[in-house]
Amino acid sequence: MEKTGNTPFIINNVQITNLPNNVFMPIGKLNKIRRKITDHGTEELLKQYIPQEDKTSPLKKIIKSYIKECKENIPKIKPSKYLALNVYVDNLNLLKVVNKYPVTRIYFDPSFIYSNKTDYFNNIEEILRQAVKITMDKELVWVLSSFTSDEDLKKIKQVYTNLKKDEINISIMGDFPSLTRTFDTNIYGSHNLNIWNNYSVAMLNKNGFKGATISSELSNKEVKELLEKSQQYNTKLELIIHGNQEIMVTKDNFSNLKDGNDLEIITGEYVTLEDKKNKAKFKIYFDYNNQSHFFNNDCLSLIDEIPMIQKMGIENVTLDCRFTKEKYLSKVLSVYIQKLEDIETKNKYIKHIEDISYSKLNKGNFINERILENKKRKRMISQNRTKNLNKDKKARKKRRKYD
Repeated sequence: MEKTGNTPFIINNVQITNLPNNVFMPIGKLNKIRRKITDHGTEELLKQYIPQEDKTSPLKKIIKSYIKECKENIPKIKPSKYLALNVYVDNLNLLKVVNKYPVTRIYFDPSFIYSNKTDYFNNIEEILRQAVKITMDKELVWVLSSFTSDEDLKKIKQVYTNLKKDEINISIMGDFPSLTRTFDTNIYGSHNLNIWNNYSVAMLNKNGFKGATISSELSNKEVKELLEKSQQYNTKLELIIHGNQEIMVTKDNFSNLKDGNDLEIITGEYVTLEDKKNKAKFKIYFDYNNQSHFFNNDCLSLIDEIPMIQKMGIENVTLDCRFTKEKYLSKVLSVYIQKLEDIETKNKYIKHIEDISYSKLNKGNFINERILENKKRKRMISQNRTKNLNKDKKARKKRRKYD
């Protein structure tokens, strides 16, 4: 009975009264009694640490006042004087189209051109040389595949070194913080880093990243708060304002489906996954690593929110135009450039994008906040209402029966 295990108690003496002679008690019973004693002791001990309400009330006021003061002391962001336009493309034909327009950076993602590593690394250096020739007056950023292995990174570094020997400059975008220790060029953090808070920005800033993409999961209020708290850092944040948003990457290539089926996908093609529960569809593309990239079937377009975005202090906005056609890309770029030139007016441009778009448009979490979370919440409310109605019906039936 004197054993107390990993508790803060020590039992010095045990006295038992009114116990008959020759009574046998199992060890399990004794252990249960001992646990009850130590549990009761723990409860009594914790009560000594709970402050009284009259003592906690002033402390709560101090904490609330401190939080308010911290928020007020965050420097307000000034609207950006200029909005630079950047574009994602995934092949040389789209690159040629973008190069005709006044964009600042072109994020070139060749990960989907080939279906295997051998072909990719046998050809990527020549593709990048061609890409640089096309974009002589613009910053070309080589977008690396997600989950880049150490083996692939060595090959990528060799390609980069070969280009640099020939005085060919190219920037790099990736999703791991150590990139700046591998490449001596401008490094940008991809959307896969899911930049959600200023701690992430601080980490990238410490590692020397020139820029990073804000998470698409944030609402405009959360984006504003992130920008306010990240003002002191040199890592500039940018926002994707158009495109079928990439929402997930997985190493599962769906090669072991039910009944031995397999997906035989030709390079550049995609499959569609339907989420019937949430009434959503997703396009799945496969890169040279055989990784699956999930894209929202609906197209994000924040063209009429550009004035709001500029007031937040953002200096770079990006169009994700991967897997599109040349004609579509040209039209989309023309409309967004026109909007940027017409930013002071209240003219609406979303109708022009609707006329061009392949798919349904939305404003993502930027305006709608947590879309799927809201759907789930509404569904739960509806289900609860149905349950309550059914209970009421049963109760009424019972009352009628006894009446």
